[in-house]
Amino acid sequence: MPNNEQFTAQELPGWNVGRFMARIRSALNREGARDACGYLIGYFHCDYDPTTGLFSPHLPMLLKGEMIEVVDRLRTRTKYRSVKAGASPESPVNLPIKIDRRPIQNAVSAVTYLMKSYWPAIASGDSGDGRHVRYGRRYSIPEPIHTKVLLWLHKHRFEDLRLLIGVRDTTRGLAPTK
Repeated sequence: MPNNEQFTAQELPGWNVGRFMARIRSALNREGARDACGYLIGYFHCDYDPTTGLFSPHLPMLLKGEMIEVVDRLRTRTKYRSVKAGASPESPVNLPIKIDRRPIQNAVSAVTYLMKSYWPAIASGDSGDGRHVRYGRRYSIPEPIHTKVLLWLHKHRFEDLRLLIGVRDTTRGLAPTK
């Protein structure tokens, strides 16, 4: 999200997460997030594909109330739609938007899941039938790229890497604003 946003390890030190998050916030606001009842909690995350050398940034989210419909509307926009493998040179692999609409049983677990402890490497390649696919096994990003990721993460504050709409920080945790 957006579906063609990717960058290399060489671009990582200068890649601006603030602009990425601002673009997503603006897109969500155009779909009605500012006035929607409910909330969105998102945390920046990337997968690294050692085959292509590309990072694919995305924003795992927890949604409640009308914010679900806001994100559903956003997903209909070309820039935010799931992309099939080979649909464009920028998207050699299938990058589906995964949605789990089951009720949340453990809110703490759901929120902390968004703040994944590491960025995984996940390889891609030819499936044998002409399709370029991602392989299911995730593993640690190889050095020296892993060190670049850690240095990049270290220069950002926690607040830089998350998106809150309809919820705010308090001394007792997150609280709805509406």
